[in-house]
Amino acid sequence: MRTFYLLLYYGVARHLPKSTFPVIGKIAYRLRYRCAKHLFVECGESVNVEQGAYIGNGNSIRVGNNVGIGKDFCLHSRELIVYDRLLMGENVLIQGGGALLR
Repeated sequence: MRTFYLLLYYGVARHLPKSTFPVIGKIAYRLRYRCAKHLFVECGESVNVEQGAYIGNGNSIRVGNNVGIGKDFCLHSRELIVYDRLLMGENVLIQGGGALLR
């Protein structure tokens, strides 16, 4: 099932418009959120993964509630833990060992 969500995310959801785009944006938000729920180790409520975000295979990502992962986010890390109520801007690159964002 994980392979299905990886294919769905990288094949379709990642390329859909930003969540602020009228009408289609809400559908894109929901689809990317559903993929994140199945790919991340932990995924809280109201997580927004924006257009173009590269999350690897997602098996080292833990995300809290009300988190926004910005457009063209890129993760080249072993582990990422994001606590509640954090918003990342566009073009954020996380690279290296592990990252803990509060």
